[in-house]
Amino acid sequence: MVGLAPAQSVPLGSVPAVLGTLLIAAVFYGVTAHVAARYVLGDVDFEQGLFVGIVPAAILVVGVWLLGEGIGLYVALIGALVGDFVAIDRIYDPGLKWSVAVTLVHYAVSVLLGTAVTSLFV
Repeated sequence: MVGLAPAQSVPLGSVPAVLGTLLIAAVFYGVTAHVAARYVLGDVDFEQGLFVGIVPAAILVVGVWLLGEGIGLYVALIGALVGDFVAIDRIYDPGLKWSVAVTLVHYAVSVLLGTAVTSLFV
């Protein structure tokens, strides 16, 4: 009988694990940022969404890694929302009210898609 290989070959909290999580989160938030911006602003470049996605992913992953779970998660979440707004405002440059709209839609799309994807694995 062949032994089962562990699903994760690097220890939790190690630098490769954090970098892998950051890469997956950046792509996820990039795609959801593109969907949100396309819904609110119309025709936008996909690359802009990927650049926006790096900011909340980095703040969330590194924030939780450094601050820990619990209250650190909430601090990182608020920081990610602020960082997301700033990134959307700088990259798309749609104006204040449209930046707020894209940020809110991005948050909603991320929660909905994240919940749907997570429910597939739980």
